[in-house]
Amino acid sequence: MSTSLSALSVLVVDDSAVIRTAFRDALAPFADLSVDAVASAEVARPRLLATPPHVVILDIELPGINGLAFLAEIMATHPMPVIVCSAQAGRGSTNAIRALELGAFE
Repeated sequence: MSTSLSALSVLVVDDSAVIRTAFRDALAPFADLSVDAVASAEVARPRLLATPPHVVILDIELPGINGLAFLAEIMATHPMPVIVCSAQAGRGSTNAIRALELGAFE
């Protein structure tokens, strides 16, 4: 007997259309994942409230509120697993350390 699990949802927040498409394409083979992708924290915020995803993949460089400020907001209001994926957050960088301090999973 197999157990059916509902789809896990991923929200990608990145201002680059190329990166949003790359994440969608990379995750597409996984039938148990649903992927939504948006270009800014301002667009992501109401989606987080309406249908909270299981995981957020977050860039640091965003228009308006930056990714670290948005990460702090997420963790203060609706804590969830967040993976920061950004050229601005290389392993050991100040941004990477700050993201981990704010509660990022990776």
